[in-house]
Amino acid sequence: MTTCVIYARVSTVKQAEKELPVQSQIDKCKKHAVSLGADIKKVFTDEGISGTSDNRPAFQQAITYCENFDVDYFICWSTSRFARNALEAKLNKRRLANSNTKIAYVSQNIDEGDSGFIYEGILELFDEYYSRQVSQDTKRSMIANAQKGYFNGGFVTFGYQQEPVAGQKKKTRLIPNPLETGTVNRIFELKLASYGGKQIAELMNAEGRLNRGKKWNKTTILELLRNERVVGKVAFGKKGRNGSLPRSEWIVVDSHEPIVSTETFDAVQTMMDKQTNTAVREEGSAKSTRFFTGILKCGKCGQSMKIERAKGATKVYYYYNCGTKKAGLGCENRRINSAIFDPWMVDVICSEVLTERNLKDLLLQLNDLCGSWAKKKRERCTDLIQQIREMERRNSRLYEMLEDASGVYNLQDLAPRLRSNNEAIRKLNTELAIAETEKPPTLEITERDLSELSELLVDIIKTSSNPGKVREFFKTFLHSVEVQDDEIKVKYRPEALLSAHSGIVPSREEWLPLPDSNGGPAD
Repeated sequence: MTTCVIYARVSTVKQAEKELPVQSQIDKCKKHAVSLGADIKKVFTDEGISGTSDNRPAFQQAITYCENFDVDYFICWSTSRFARNALEAKLNKRRLANSNTKIAYVSQNIDEGDSGFIYEGILELFDEYYSRQVSQDTKRSMIANAQKGYFNGGFVTFGYQQEPVAGQKKKTRLIPNPLETGTVNRIFELKLASYGGKQIAELMNAEGRLNRGKKWNKTTILELLRNERVVGKVAFGKKGRNGSLPRSEWIVVDSHEPIVSTETFDAVQTMMDKQTNTAVREEGSAKSTRFFTGILKCGKCGQSMKIERAKGATKVYYYYNCGTKKAGLGCENRRINSAIFDPWMVDVICSEVLTERNLKDLLLQLNDLCGSWAKKKRERCTDLIQQIREMERRNSRLYEMLEDASGVYNLQDLAPRLRSNNEAIRKLNTELAIAETEKPPTLEITERDLSELSELLVDIIKTSSNPGKVREFFKTFLHSVEVQDDEIKVKYRPEALLSAHSGIVPSREEWLPLPDSNGGPAD
């Protein structure tokens, strides 16, 4: 028996009003399941959750269900409902593929061949691009809202309370809460007196100055001490594409009445920075922030290039080096500065895959796909009609047998067969009705768009927020990248690219910075 699960999602209530509500998505997915002849095992929904991340409870449950219960189809409305992040989509599709589960989109007719794979990938990239544009528009709106003194919503910081804005429906602003402002100032005074977070929490609890009925702890104290809202400001852009950003890069706007003076707040921040030793350093582990870990190979011995660290005067450097050499088993020292190599190699890969020639080939394939759609639809409808007529002929013979007075047949013998045939006819008619109302795939890309399309796709890949996911994406078509003496050899799956090129990429880059006077890496 063919089986399926259904997944539906909307990000916000407003989105549900403008686009397709969850229930409508589910209804259309159920009709699609009928056309596939699939029995629906379970329906999963996420409401009010963005598709830019795969951290969606129902979505993860749906993927896990497919992995454990041998499901044939994962049905959802469109590529954007599956995910708006292209790399997250690739990873989750690999999970489904490993479970032999196919993805079926209701609103998009995607071929299962090579052209369908590329077409689907472009749809995912544009879904991600659209999502980022929405995110930027939302951020601008929130900044403007805060500058006007309005509260954007969320948790109300200790020391404040919400107040409706006169004449502004649904608008509120933050004002100091007289029952809590004394506690806030007391906490900052204790910090300036060199008390630690745990000590301050114990003193506040002992004095009966509770955190809205709960006891303070070290974490809640430190969070309050770091919160710009106590000086009447709201911070945006605390995180970038590669993790948390330094405070100097945040967008901070004046929004409401302060409780703590700017001088006191800044003094506390300086003190906490020194105590936590927040000197300039690279965030995250070397393994999680390198694009080619596990892909880069030594051209001499064939072993993986491992990450090693080297401390400079003011920062830490990360290098790829031969794993055999690092283990003391021979080979050569082949240190490559990852900060130089990674962006260069990404540029090379993007330029080889996303060339205008490749995109022109893609455009031709997509045009062929759209052009052949009507023919495939006619063939499918003709086949369904033939199946319906065959079942009707079978029924006609059964009725003739019942009407034959000389026969020995009776209704009890023939009724089950009639019921089965009639059910088959009903299903075939339903499938035919759906097939006849399907709309052809739309293609709005012309040859004039090729250059802009190439730039857009490259930009989306290069600005993905998680280097580890970029690495997983590269692994879908790269076997390895080998470091030779004077060239880089890229081994890949030709069938994954539209045009196969030579796997040799000449390199004239100087990977290792000139050493400083002590023989270490220069800054």
